[in-house]
Amino acid sequence: MVLKLHLAFLCFSLNAVGNFVSARERDSLSWVNKSLTVQYASCKLLRNTNIGDGMLTIVRFDPSIFNIDLIEYKKNNLLKTSKFWVDSFDYTFVVNAGMYDLKDQKKHRFYMINKGIENNPILDTNAKGMIAFNPFSDSSSKFELFDMTTASLEEIRKSYQTIIQGYRLLDYNGKPVYWDRNDQFCSMVIVAQDDLGLLYFVFCRSPLTHNQMTENILSLDLGLKNAIYLEGGSKAAFSLKIGDFEMKKMGSYVSNYYPFNNNYSMPVFPNLIGFRF
Repeated sequence: MVLKLHLAFLCFSLNAVGNFVSARERDSLSWVNKSLTVQYASCKLLRNTNIGDGMLTIVRFDPSIFNIDLIEYKKNNLLKTSKFWVDSFDYTFVVNAGMYDLKDQKKHRFYMINKGIENNPILDTNAKGMIAFNPFSDSSSKFELFDMTTASLEEIRKSYQTIIQGYRLLDYNGKPVYWDRNDQFCSMVIVAQDDLGLLYFVFCRSPLTHNQMTENILSLDLGLKNAIYLEGGSKAAFSLKIGDFEMKKMGSYVSNYYPFNNNYSMPVFPNLIGFRF
């Protein structure tokens, strides 16, 4: 049984490597391999900034090789950082699951369901992006981003047990979805997916508008077909841990709320997405 599991993991890993090779043929980033299955890269922003380091950090991996959990405060009663979860529960990568309700931190701001339990049952008609994982069947991808202009919630619920709603940056066809919030600059973390199924978590500590983030990720030629905003300001954060290697990122700046680049504390979250082998 152990041998079968090992061989299955090796097969998935080799598939991931094949996808990395295919993806590398179209972009010019200098990817660092931290295992057969996880890569990261960094690059300068398209335009200079006087705040922060002016860099994007991108973590890329194939979700098919991971077990993926929605870590919910309602279920575990723990309000912790992403670093806590990678250190204490052997997650490889943990990121906030998106914006939570400021009036009730246990709740996601938009629609969220996890294995039959509704964290927030209300569908927001303005947020057209959906994150879905924990499929009912092996015939569905383990993690998928959806554009609600071409997919329905009913269809997604038939295939996936965990669904999280958020704002789009790119549509299902990789076209930009421009926001009308050009007055707000903030640190930011987003999730995107390419046409090979690889996931990209993109972080920038230097403040950007949402449209500037969209322009930056499009310029990388990653073959992205969907992208969804997760969080901004000091709540933009993730943790990565593979063996002795650790990476943690946290934001700071929000132009109309906290216009400072002095936060170096990992934020706590009620709801996170965790990936582990």
